[in-house]
Amino acid sequence: RQGQEECDDGNAVSGDGCADCVVDVGFACSVAAGGDICSNGCRNGTKEEEEMCDDGNAIIGDGCDTKCEVESGFLCAATVHPTIPNAVHSNCSVPCGDGLRVQNQEECDDGNALDNDGCSSSCTVDSGFTCVASADQASICQKCGNGILEGSELCDDAAVSDACVLCSSVKTGWRCSGVVCAAGPTQLPEAPVLGFEGENTMQAQWVASNGYGLPIIKYSIQIFNTTSTELFRIMTVS
Repeated sequence: RQGQEECDDGNAVSGDGCADCVVDVGFACSVAAGGDICSNGCRNGTKEEEEMCDDGNAIIGDGCDTKCEVESGFLCAATVHPTIPNAVHSNCSVPCGDGLRVQNQEECDDGNALDNDGCSSSCTVDSGFTCVASADQASICQKCGNGILEGSELCDDAAVSDACVLCSSVKTGWRCSGVVCAAGPTQLPEAPVLGFEGENTMQAQWVASNGYGLPIIKYSIQIFNTTSTELFRIMTVS
């Protein structure tokens, strides 16, 4: 730019902000190496120094918002403007594998680039899996029936039994601890009578009619005089 020139963008193209070294109406031009850079503000498709991005539109959810700020989960790269010399344009995209799932752009994003873990390296849900977003937007993926307790699953015994229903509830009469399920009666049987084994030890055992047992969480031991009904002691253990 020299003398009385309002601008000089180094070309004779009209409509780009500077025509015949006069600033076009609605544009502003700033001095830059190789020629002035002219723009008519945010969303004109030309990224100025004060803008984080400018993709030339007012569409929300494409990476660059209406205030020319980068939207969450996006990266915007500056590329050579297709028509204006010495100017740059913003191309925004969603980086897969950063653990931030962007709605309508990614099916899932679990923070890695591994396949077959629920969310693929292209941020699509792997076959047979379901993925939900966690509080920090990263995807938690699970596959019911694979024998791995994942995500919100209550149980998953790899379909060894029919006790674990859709990995979210347990069939009546069964108990599941993570990936192991076992059947058992709904009520404890009558307490067995303890018998002596040696001078200082006693043992007893019960088994349900279907062959399964339940974990004993509380039991009581009563000690009687063998020659009378006198109760010597009661011990309750939890």
